[in-house]
Amino acid sequence: MSNVLHPVGPRPSRVYWLRRIVVVAVLIAVVAAVVMLVRLASSGSADGAATGARASTTATTRASGTPQPCPASAVSLAVTADATTYGAGVNPTFTVTVTNAGTQPCTLDAGEAARQVVVTSGADRIWSSGDCANTAAATKLVLLNAGQPYEAAVPWARVRSAAGCPTGLPAPRPGTYQAIASLAGKTSAPLVMTLK
Repeated sequence: MSNVLHPVGPRPSRVYWLRRIVVVAVLIAVVAAVVMLVRLASSGSADGAATGARASTTATTRASGTPQPCPASAVSLAVTADATTYGAGVNPTFTVTVTNAGTQPCTLDAGEAARQVVVTSGADRIWSSGDCANTAAATKLVLLNAGQPYEAAVPWARVRSAAGCPTGLPAPRPGTYQAIASLAGKTSAPLVMTLK
């Protein structure tokens, strides 16, 4: 210990002290460099892990972000009208409302070919919106978020129709009628109305 504090040799003691200071400074620099390298390496791998996690989350979101067709179990369907009683010459307009009752966004074809309103009187089928539908523009794919409704207006000109859209059919008479909507394999509750 006395040799460390009191250098012994042929040279002056300040030379030995200067050498010791240089050695200690070099050791401190080496230790500092090692510590810096370790910190950089650990922070780089943490950033890489975070980036990887973000990329993985983004990929999962993209993979599950494409909405699928609405399953029948997620479709809620209703039909309403602008009145319950119609005077002579007044034409009813139905509103078909389809709602995504599921928890995920989904797509649904709500076009004329997929959506249908049928009017009956007792066992007599009076009219269907599908009989004379414009099949050229029949498809309408809609995106429904969870709980979101979509409405479509369906006018009825108080005429009788049949498959193939023939002409010359007798006009419906005054009385009580019932309208039912169907879409995506679901059928609405019946709507009752009176024609005068």
